[in-house]
Amino acid sequence: MRRRHFLGALGSAAVWPRATQAQTQTPQQRSEVPLSSTLHLQVDVAADRIDQFIEGIRKQVDAMAQPPWTAAGAVEQRRFAALQLLRNVQTISAIAQLDGAGKEQVRVSRRATDAFGVGTDFSKAPKFTEAVAKGVGYGPVYFRGDTSEPYMILSVAGPRPYAG
Repeated sequence: MRRRHFLGALGSAAVWPRATQAQTQTPQQRSEVPLSSTLHLQVDVAADRIDQFIEGIRKQVDAMAQPPWTAAGAVEQRRFAALQLLRNVQTISAIAQLDGAGKEQVRVSRRATDAFGVGTDFSKAPKFTEAVAKGVGYGPVYFRGDTSEPYMILSVAGPRPYAG
């Protein structure tokens, strides 16, 4: 389900009881019903902003996924590109780059130690399989520990299978 539809459904679920209740209310109490259309409009605007924000990040990550792993110095080139992306896009907290077989080759993070050539197999993980199948994969929103900041995994496949 796309984020816009999810937020729209969430907004609809929040105002639906009020709208059905309006049939049994007095005319004075019915003046609250237009609030429902206002909430729908606000939910749509918020969903569009979130879509634009995530799409902007996806485009920047996509640009980093272009070079093939077979090129000489590919790991160092991708590490440098990941560090640049972390520096330029403050909302990205970590970048893991997988080769075409789904094995992790580069991991750069703001919070953890960087890793290179680890080879952890993610070939069966939804974040890899969805990106390979659709070109991009959006993970669920989650929270880390006691922080109030939401996180999600964004997976972007390279233009060709060997790009990762």
